[in-house]
Amino acid sequence: MIVIPAPVPTPQAKVFLSPDGSRKVLVSGTENWAYLYDRSFNPAFQPKFLGRDVESVQFETDPAGRLTGIVIILEDGAYNLFDRDGNPESQIVYSPDRTRKLEISGEDRDAYLYDTAQQAAFAPVFLGSFVTSVQFQRDAQGQFVAVTLAEDGSVNIFDRFGSLLETRSTHVTTSNGEEGEVSISSVGAGLTESASFGTLTTGAIVW
Repeated sequence: MIVIPAPVPTPQAKVFLSPDGSRKVLVSGTENWAYLYDRSFNPAFQPKFLGRDVESVQFETDPAGRLTGIVIILEDGAYNLFDRDGNPESQIVYSPDRTRKLEISGEDRDAYLYDTAQQAAFAPVFLGSFVTSVQFQRDAQGQFVAVTLAEDGSVNIFDRFGSLLETRSTHVTTSNGEEGEVSISSVGAGLTESASFGTLTTGAIVW
């Protein structure tokens, strides 16, 4: 008997077109990578990568119907705003418990921490400028901390109220003397080894 293997299902690509037809965003792959295509010029610019884990895409237009912005909505509920050419304008990330929000915006890529809990919210806390990425990660006790990555490769770790706990660097030197970088996620993965997080595990900081 000849056994024919069943076809391996592949993720279905999703295509989002801007209302004016000038831009297309393609979301595909196992990790839902999003790419922006220019459909208005010939030759068009090369596809520009917008992000991964993308759930949906929305377009912003002015009263005349001209495309002004592209909103990438991620699977975790966060969303990033780009201009019509795919240049980032702002990034917004929520903590998994939805009590905190990190936002990057402006020409200087200023990062702020917001309290989104039901109780009286504290004022936005400035975390730094020229920030390229923000995210929430868990410490050894499963509590959330805010992590920012700056253009110079520095990584700052803050508690839930915006107080700086520690500064690290993504620049590393290997055992054979070669220069390299580690990702912001891998920096966060080592939180349990951080001296600053001893205060978290002992309860000195109430989360």
